Amino acid sequence: MGEGSTPRTLASIATLALLIATTAILIYWRRDDFEHFNWHLRVEYLVLSAVAFVVALLLVVWLWARLMSALGQHLPFTTHLRYFGLSNIAKRLPGTIWYVAGRAYLYKQKGISPSLIAVASGVEVITLTLASALVALTFAGSQLISYINSDVRTIPFLAISLIISLISVHPRTIKLIINALSGQQPPTFPTYGFLLTQTLLSAGVWISGGVMFYAFCASVAQFSWTHLPYIIGVWALSSLLSSFMFFLPTNFGVKEVSSSLLLSIVMPLPAAVISVIMSRLMVIAYETIWALASIWSERQLSATTTKEIN
Repeated sequence: MGEGSTPRTLASIATLALLIATTAILIYWRRDDFEHFNWHLRVEYLVLSAVAFVVALLLVVWLWARLMSALGQHLPFTTHLRYFGLSNIAKRLPGTIWYVAGRAYLYKQKGISPSLIAVASGVEVITLTLASALVALTFAGSQLISYINSDVRTIPFLAISLIISLISVHPRTIKLIINALSGQQPPTFPTYGFLLTQTLLSAGVWISGGVMFYAFCASVAQFSWTHLPYIIGVWALSSLLSSFMFFLPTNFGVKEVSSSLLLSIVMPLPAAVISVIMSRLMVIAYETIWALASIWSERQLSATTTKEIN
């Protein structure tokens, strides 16, 4: 183990311990609510969550393929789909950037340089983060403001966010950010119009993910479809908060704690906590199934290629 890995591991353990302690205190504080809450499970909503997960996943992969094509790398969609499944599971490891290394290794087999993958991953993170902010404000901004009894309206926030997004997604801005972080820039770079479109299309990822999150919530607590926009906003906002921890040793638990608190506005706290825990476990299960399917597909492809050579 390297010298830098010990502080990183200790920081990860400390962060996780703090989040567990915070959750335990919250549950103990509201223990009466947990004791008297009537639990039930509606399987049909779990089916909906699986469908929404697949839609979000296919959209993410399509956006990645679209970005790679804009950078001059044209590969079949099925190749991107397999590589995404193989590398995405690494996101669950301490240190969020492991999946970028996995991507770089896989695409290197296709003759694509790791530096270009690092740049593409940086562009992807920026566009997805901007999209999550816009979705959070659009779907949950007004409701959150009303709950904190503020006279501030959502429209000014949306206008300011739109201006910031238009500046942030400009090629020059993204080049500066990526160059500052990695010192890498590709020989070709997407146009401003492409990046704007990519950001807007990325909103669909958060909307699909929000529908999946709503399905987890509805599977344990019965409430109206009118809460769907707010749930979508919560999903995007909690993901945005988690993305701020991108360069820390771990962001585990940030999304869960923030989601639980935001959900408790529209549903009982016990149901909110269970919904969030279920979403974490089920998403990991979905990603694992997809990763196993990708591994099987990769082995089948390798076996077919070997037979053709022989």
